[in-house]
Amino acid sequence: MSSQDQTTKDQTVSEDVDRRLSTMNLLDTMSADPSLAEFLAAIRATGLQGNLGGPNLLTVLAPCNAAFEHIGRAIDPAMIGELARTHVLQGAWTAPELVRSGSVKTLQGGTLEIHAEEATTRVSGVGIARADIECTNGVLHVLDGVLGV
Repeated sequence: MSSQDQTTKDQTVSEDVDRRLSTMNLLDTMSADPSLAEFLAAIRATGLQGNLGGPNLLTVLAPCNAAFEHIGRAIDPAMIGELARTHVLQGAWTAPELVRSGSVKTLQGGTLEIHAEEATTRVSGVGIARADIECTNGVLHVLDGVLGV
């Protein structure tokens, strides 16, 4: 078994994930999803794309395009880097692992509170719309809102 096969096997999140995406890293997975274009632009503006395409295990809490539209105002360009780092965690965290942890630290250095509310996992009050998207270098969760805005 190659190291790539082993890495993917060891990071399996659930049996019902899109197998096409589980062969791509976080950056490629987000690039393949047009509903994440706004967040991907923020990632690219900060230079974080190298991290998301690299070998380190990360978790990305990616707001969908509609989440940015609900803000109703442009995000200050000086805040883009902080915003992007607020949505990235060290390590590969599934939704159940996030809930069990109760809180997690972001790359930006802040803490996000996690809890389950009925059938939805909430990250600092923002719901996870699509959870546990398996990638070769971590886990992607799509949020229905933007953290810290």
